[in-house]
Amino acid sequence: DDAFAGGSSPDDMYQWQIIESNSMNGDGEATSALWNRCYSGIYRANKYLQKEEGVNWENEATRNRMKAEVKFLRAYFYWDLARHWGRVPLILEVYSDVDKYKNAEQATTTEVYKQVVSDLLAALPDLPESVPATEKGRITKYAAKTLLARVYMLYSDFVQDVMGVTEELSVDGTVIDEQYAADALEDVITSGNYRLLDNYRDVFRWDNENNDEVVFAWQYSDLW
Repeated sequence: DDAFAGGSSPDDMYQWQIIESNSMNGDGEATSALWNRCYSGIYRANKYLQKEEGVNWENEATRNRMKAEVKFLRAYFYWDLARHWGRVPLILEVYSDVDKYKNAEQATTTEVYKQVVSDLLAALPDLPESVPATEKGRITKYAAKTLLARVYMLYSDFVQDVMGVTEELSVDGTVIDEQYAADALEDVITSGNYRLLDNYRDVFRWDNENNDEVVFAWQYSDLW
């Protein structure tokens, strides 16, 4: 509902509109905004993973959950990059030399997808099955499973079928294939945490955010 934005003029939020209408080019503002958003998030995730071992944690479960959330977010950012560009630099640590960022080479499309899968599989054991109303927007196991299924669907239908990549999507012996995706989505459906609303338009009502159809949603804030 937010993709075709409007308001004071047809050009409002044009960045989203050109992405939705597949009219992006290589050097437009929308392209650089998406690229910068993803790599800013990846940098922060890498920074957290670099620093978290030095924190004096009072609760190991909290530490594990937060680390899992960060890995999910890094996976999500790389997923966004992969589905828009395919081949992008894989940066999994914080570089002290800025030239290393400037000279980072592209990874193959399969390598990027495998990193997404690796982070999601690593996150799964320490994510909760549900969150209370006070934690809306935080990540659950079912958000990770849903994203794994989406990753598989684009990898099989586009990367393999259209781009001609033959390599399977597997990490450390876990193969993300049609059966894995089907099982993951069946877990989401049968979890009892979600349901299809009776009225489709109710999904998008401003006063009905985080409703029973929502598996994961970014939470908007005007605070910086």
